[in-house]
Amino acid sequence: LVVRYADLKSDLRGCVGRVAAHIGVDDLSPEDLDLVAEKCTFGCMRGDIDRFQPKSVAWVDPSYRFIRKGEVGDHAQLFTLDQLRRFEDSTQAVFGVGVPPPFL
Repeated sequence: LVVRYADLKSDLRGCVGRVAAHIGVDDLSPEDLDLVAEKCTFGCMRGDIDRFQPKSVAWVDPSYRFIRKGEVGDHAQLFTLDQLRRFEDSTQAVFGVGVPPPFL
């Protein structure tokens, strides 16, 4: 199963359904899918940041934020072109040429 961030942003509920089916949970009602999708939104995670922020990082870098902007393509602010190329090469080695990289 490959779930890209862009897919989550464009169809969170659909991705929740795909993940559920992948792990063998195929009896979720539409209401259950809606509930799980809502719990996976940035708004919900930001509202309960202590639950999602890794505690092991705070002592190293108190300014670290696990939940960032929530924007597709923001990875370009963190990685160099060389790092992006290496990641894409690794992705193609695993999934094949022509498969969109997971970060798009």
